[in-house]
Amino acid sequence: MIRSIPHGIDYWVIILGLVIIRIPVVFGNNQSLVFRLLTLVPFLFVISRNSISVITQQRLRFNSKILAFLLVYLCVLGIAVLRSTFSDSFPLQSTLGNYVLWFTFALFGILVFSCCQNIARWKLYQEAIYYGIIVYVLVNVLANFLGLTNQEELYVTSRPAVMLQFFGISTNRVLFPLASGINTFGIVAGAAICISIILVVNSTQRKDRVFGTIGLISGVYAILLTDCRGGLFFSAVTIFTAVIFPNRYLKTFRWLPLIAPFLPFLYIFIQENIPFWVIQGLLRTPFLGNVDILSGRGTIWKTIIDHYSNFQFIHLFGYGYHGEVISGLSQEYSYLFTNFINSDWITVHNYFLQTLLEIGYLGLILMVWFITTITTRLAKMVTANPRDNSAKILFYLMFYFILAGTTETVLSTYHLELFFIFLLIIAAVGATPAIHSMPQKNGKGPD
Repeated sequence: MIRSIPHGIDYWVIILGLVIIRIPVVFGNNQSLVFRLLTLVPFLFVISRNSISVITQQRLRFNSKILAFLLVYLCVLGIAVLRSTFSDSFPLQSTLGNYVLWFTFALFGILVFSCCQNIARWKLYQEAIYYGIIVYVLVNVLANFLGLTNQEELYVTSRPAVMLQFFGISTNRVLFPLASGINTFGIVAGAAICISIILVVNSTQRKDRVFGTIGLISGVYAILLTDCRGGLFFSAVTIFTAVIFPNRYLKTFRWLPLIAPFLPFLYIFIQENIPFWVIQGLLRTPFLGNVDILSGRGTIWKTIIDHYSNFQFIHLFGYGYHGEVISGLSQEYSYLFTNFINSDWITVHNYFLQTLLEIGYLGLILMVWFITTITTRLAKMVTANPRDNSAKILFYLMFYFILAGTTETVLSTYHLELFFIFLLIIAAVGATPAIHSMPQKNGKGPD
């Protein structure tokens, strides 16, 4: 059983990783090179220790196809980062520093999961991924109660929390102490809610039910204060799907990455043909009432789609990191974000369109194929062993993130917490071939 396995430092770095990488924010030193290096110490220690193990065994327990996908993606991302440094908007040191951070997290995930010696430890580390999300949300909620504040200057003024107004509570949206943004943390809180419900409904272990209850309370509290309606909606869809549909439907749901890129087109079509006066009261920003109901997202997406309707050679490879800035397209919709200090740096609020801007059509095809590979392998893991609750949670985490990626740049490097989780899920899936090659007792799945 998982609880009989010594956890070790690898487990604790996974479960506390989200908190560790965001600690500099509390002290107002998120851009400090020294603080960033200090937060990397636990990860570098684990990387060093597991590297020795890999060198000694002369074997990396990792699926070659997924490893190739990941390395190609990191190379493409690295090229995009280098291209952005040639513009005046992106200083070389901080931009490359960000890339080193992302590469370190990827290497950490690969080595931690590839060095699992048995099924129980592999499942333990999977568990740490989603437990870590609940821990991160809980730490933020407790820090908020203690009066700690986020020292990053992201917003000019606070905006009202619309959802709480339905309960007669008048307050502003909260930027939680460790969060990289209000909506980002709302998406993380939505993920915690998804995890918690699945744990409470599916697990018979007391530990899972306790974690699930704590995660549900913390997640609902956080998502209401962030007023992240997208996170709430997509978590509700994910929970409904996970609870109502049997596992055999995962073979269909795994194709979601192929459908999601077309949702902006559907939304624009609906917006232009169906009146939305019935739900105008949901608008957080009244002056956007004549624009669209998604806080201007439809306008942003139409700007990008119109730009790509006239093909240029650069569209094959994209404009580089923060392509919306380099291409100048962000200036066409920056007026929608007067509440942001750096309104010209706002992403396009859609993962697939953002990917298209940064690494082009070729990069978008690569990532859709890659993400579909991940969801497919997770679906196979669940259907092969329906009692494997960890694999099911990871599948529906990806399902939720893909849905949320239609209104936010989820799974991208702009949301460090979410990108870290994405890399860990990739690593967990990539390590499965070596694990599944091990014999199972009495024809049963992993225990």
